This record gives sequence, structure tokens and C-alpha cells, in this order.
Amino acid sequence: MAYPINPDWWTIVRGTRFECTQCGKCCERPGHVYIHPDDIEPVAGYLGLTTRRFMKKFADKLKGSGGYTLRMDNRGDCPFYCAEDKTCGIHPVKFIQCRTYPYWPEHVETPAAWSEVREECEGIGRGRRIRKGEVRYCLEESARF
Repeated sequence: MAYPINPDWWTIVRGTRFECTQCGKCCERPGHVYIHPDDIEPVAGYLGLTTRRFMKKFADKLKGSGGYTLRMDNRGDCPFYCAEDKTCGIHPVKFIQCRTYPYWPEHVETPAAWSEVREECEGIGRGRRIRKGEVRYCLEESARF
């Protein structure tokens, strides 16, 4: 399920500033949160669960692959997101997918895709200038799914 990375990604995001404002918009997006095997132990431990209990309670197996997605609540929201105060209940150990946002391969496919994400994410354009190596790391990590 790996996602290809546009070889021209740096020309699209070069000079970007980013600082998460914890506005919650990325958490409120429709879609899936993929659970990477490297996510399981830290999140389970943070929640005081065994990895087996964590997977049973929070993971759904993806059909046709060995991967897993996070089981969303009845409203389709992340079970760890508190919409009232825009906080993540597992923020110190949040999933790779969450840590690498907004630097996902599909967001740097084209300048138009990046522009769309910039409109959604108020943290883009704030804070310090993000280095090329940091963006590359995020893209490579999120492309592993």
C-alpha cells in the first residue's frame, strides 16, 4: 500500500514554515488512520494496554493486506480525539500518519494539492522554516503505508 513520492516534492514545499496550532482540522478530516507496526507498542503502552488488547480494541484489519487501520468511533472520528478542546489523547505517542501531517506524498503530488492542504491547515505558513531533511523524513515515513 506504499504511496509513491513525487520526485519534485521539494520544489512544491520549499521555504514552507510549519507549526502545529492544534486546531484539530487534520483530526476532523474524513478518512482512515493507518496503524504502522512501529505505532502499536508505544501507543498500547501509553494507554496501559497490552499490544494484543490494544489491537483487539482499536484496530481493524485491512482486507487484502496485512495492515490495520484505527477503528473509528460511532461518528467516524478518531477515538483519541477530543473535539471539544481540540486535543489528542495520545499526542506524545501519536501514530506516524498523524506525526507526519501535512507532509504526506499525496499532498505534494502537485502544487494544486499542496495549495489545497495549505488552505485547510492553519499551521502551514507559521513557525520556523522546515528543513528539506525533515520533510523528506515525513514523506518517507508516511509513504510506508
